[in-house]
Amino acid sequence: MKIATWNVNSLKARKEHVLRWLAENKPAVLMIQELKGTDFPTQDIESAGYHAAFVAQKAYNGVAILSRVAPEVVCDRLPGDDSDDQARYLEVTINGIRLINIYAPNGNPVDSEKFLYKQAWLARLKNRLTSLRAGHVPFLVGGDFNIIPADGDCHDPKAWSGDALFRPESRAA
Repeated sequence: MKIATWNVNSLKARKEHVLRWLAENKPAVLMIQELKGTDFPTQDIESAGYHAAFVAQKAYNGVAILSRVAPEVVCDRLPGDDSDDQARYLEVTINGIRLINIYAPNGNPVDSEKFLYKQAWLARLKNRLTSLRAGHVPFLVGGDFNIIPADGDCHDPKAWSGDALFRPESRAA
């Protein structure tokens, strides 16, 4: 089964690229991040032979899971904070497997509420995944984690040293 993930940085701007890529590569599942809008091209996706589940918000964030098999939405918000309305998490079941698409917070600047939100969000994600493992639920997580896991994952580690994506707290999450 071919499963792919792609941060499109605006589905509206990249729709034709996504449709062409789907036609050329024919994945079973495509996880998309940064929809950046609520106008989802459902008809175009269905015409390409895919079902879609998505959670979106105006101008920011947003994630979608496109699948050859209709996904069953389990939750469209990361559990653990009912006040968090950012469209960053989508959990579906397809053929008995839980698929989770995330667009983790960037967290910059580090000396702001944004970094604290990122850390809290990643802690909630860890709690959710721990819960799924404890329940023996088979799952796969894809998406944009907004973390540089190791120095070798970027061209110039020194240039990233103060960035939230590179911070030890983010890496440890």
